[in-house]
Amino acid sequence: MTTTLNPAAPWWDEYADMLPGPFLDTIAVEDTAERICTYETSMVPGLLQTPEYARMVMTAAGAEPDLVERGVRLRLARQRILSPDRATRLDVILDEAVVVRAAQVDTGQLGALLTWPQRPYVTVRVVPFTAGPVIPGQAPFSVLHTAGGVLAYAESPRGAVLSDAAAFGWDALFDRLDALAASPEESAELIRGARRAAQG
Repeated sequence: MTTTLNPAAPWWDEYADMLPGPFLDTIAVEDTAERICTYETSMVPGLLQTPEYARMVMTAAGAEPDLVERGVRLRLARQRILSPDRATRLDVILDEAVVVRAAQVDTGQLGALLTWPQRPYVTVRVVPFTAGPVIPGQAPFSVLHTAGGVLAYAESPRGAVLSDAAAFGWDALFDRLDALAASPEESAELIRGARRAAQG
């Protein structure tokens, strides 16, 4: 059921036809989360994507133009939790490969990664290549802290899963990555360096 047919339905129901169930459930949890911890290995997380970068990512994945534009609207809607009146705490850890790839396709996205942390409730940190083989084959995941508990969303070849974070060790895994990531200042310099290199 869409929000057009039922004004009382949550806003994310509008996207139910284009999202897998676990991710739709995750957006519902995300919308009320107090803190979100995200680890990414290949692309900038949707919560921090610019419209231009989002279009490039979805187009490269083969999405039809109408779905691309709906995907952009979805990302912008999700980002409302980071507005000053909501101020959801977001801690992002990126593999340095994310920064390198983003520099190759959209330096504007790197500029946004430097701007987001100007909000006191957003941090962006990078696990540099010099950290060595961090966790081979580790897929991206998010840990969501809510008033009712801590959940984790992760994707794998078997499909996406929303599960209890502690029971499956996702919160402990994020802590391991947190220990390997560069400081916010060092991470910002890595991002600036990638942007400078891409701009020549």
